Amino acid sequence: MAHFGVYLTNQNNKSIEIPVSPNEIMLSLARLSDTVEIINIGEVNRAKGKGLLEITISSSFPIDRDNTHYTTASTILGGASFYLDFINNWFESKKFGMLTVSTTGINIRMTVDKFEYGFKNGNMDEYVYTLVLKEWRALALRVKNLPIPPPPKPKPAPAGKIGIGSAVIVNGQLFRDSYGTGGGLTERNATRKVNFLALGRAKPYHVTDMSGGWRGWVSAESVRLA
Repeated sequence: MAHFGVYLTNQNNKSIEIPVSPNEIMLSLARLSDTVEIINIGEVNRAKGKGLLEITISSSFPIDRDNTHYTTASTILGGASFYLDFINNWFESKKFGMLTVSTTGINIRMTVDKFEYGFKNGNMDEYVYTLVLKEWRALALRVKNLPIPPPPKPKPAPAGKIGIGSAVIVNGQLFRDSYGTGGGLTERNATRKVNFLALGRAKPYHVTDMSGGWRGWVSAESVRLA
């Protein structure tokens, strides 16, 4: 007869067989769903995806492994404290492991969702426990590179008004910034193009030559439409 054993593999890929096989192993599978109310029909159930599988195991860990005769595992690795530490450390890791039940098709990646243990009925020779495991599913996120739209083109200035893209005649001094600092060369009847605006400042127009080469900032009095 094939050996029936319940095996736990923790986050470090270390495996144990629980010392005393449980009388039963309950699997709980639920469907994610909700209900909506429709006029003249009433409530309607909307079935969605599959919920996470949950498995509950209830058994005991004998404290004295050498003088206990009801264990079922092929190998007893230690006393109750060894198995309690194994499961508690797995629980604290927040990582998935594996549940395997021999002679069945149960071989599922799980996390420890709940672990209760203690003494019952005044029996201090064993820890009685209930272990709740929940299915773990890998989440693969795919990063999709969305195309970056080109920056909007500046709107041309209305007819008769100087704006970005306007061709202008410049008669006046060029400056480094729109505040009027860093005075430089003086333009005389130069045909230029406006590429930046800083309306309200001392030198509100930045001009380039007709090929796009930067010239500088000029006052409003220094420019007129070409």
